[in-house]
Amino acid sequence: MRHLAAGGWAAVGTTHKKSPGPEQADFVYANVESFQQLRSLLRKVSPGYVFHLAAITNPRHPRVFRTNVGGVVALLEAVKEASPLARVLVVGSDAQYGPQETLPTPESAPMHPINRYGRSKVLQETLALQYARMAGLWIVCVRTFNYIGPGQLGGSLAANIARQIASAERGGSPEIRVGDLTTWRDYTDVRDIVRAYFLALECGQPGVVYNVGSGVSYSGQQLANLLSSRARTAVSFKRDPALVRVNDVAETRCDATLIRQTAGWTPCYSIEQTVEATLDYWRQELATESAMN
Repeated sequence: MRHLAAGGWAAVGTTHKKSPGPEQADFVYANVESFQQLRSLLRKVSPGYVFHLAAITNPRHPRVFRTNVGGVVALLEAVKEASPLARVLVVGSDAQYGPQETLPTPESAPMHPINRYGRSKVLQETLALQYARMAGLWIVCVRTFNYIGPGQLGGSLAANIARQIASAERGGSPEIRVGDLTTWRDYTDVRDIVRAYFLALECGQPGVVYNVGSGVSYSGQQLANLLSSRARTAVSFKRDPALVRVNDVAETRCDATLIRQTAGWTPCYSIEQTVEATLDYWRQELATESAMN
């Protein structure tokens, strides 16, 4: 990411797929584990800000440690050589905390990750903070709780339900397959999350970790009900054992006091606005897919 003094922001992103990315940014192919590729890109772009979000989130993936831990080392070594004055944001996860006896969870809470993804993020953050202290790099870390909203893909609960509802509205099955709806999660609109990332780099202190989340938890059932209440056709839910996560944390809730006090960040979008935008996104996506077929 490069800040242009007279023209706002110019964004350059990396992709692991050799295909174009969103029109709003220039995307180039790069392997996050490759120091040489990242160093070459940084020399070409000369970024003011670097946002490191690349990660494997599936805890069962065989490369989760190699990519998440090795990737941050490759990136920070490349930053040290090619862009030592850049401000770097390393994005972690609430999965680092694991189950907590006291909620909401502050940054000082003990970390007991329950899966390989959470452990990889603990190691990633530890290394990033060491680079800040020992190599003198300007690095801020965030631990982001669940984000939802327009543009989110993958296996998230909100995106999974919204896509199926949008399909049902176009004549697809009205039976929405879901996993466990009894867990509670701290959901924040992805657009608020992006704003938090910018503020963390602009107002945060290097070598510090900030929680990012709304501070409000919703059960999976509540989220499903919010989405279905805005469906344009009748839908029903069916529990699919294949979608149930084993050994899952019962509830997460974020204490974002530090980033609020440091950067003045608070979420702007209500859960209702987020749900509406998520559904509209998938309606448009399926309409576009249909028009192309």
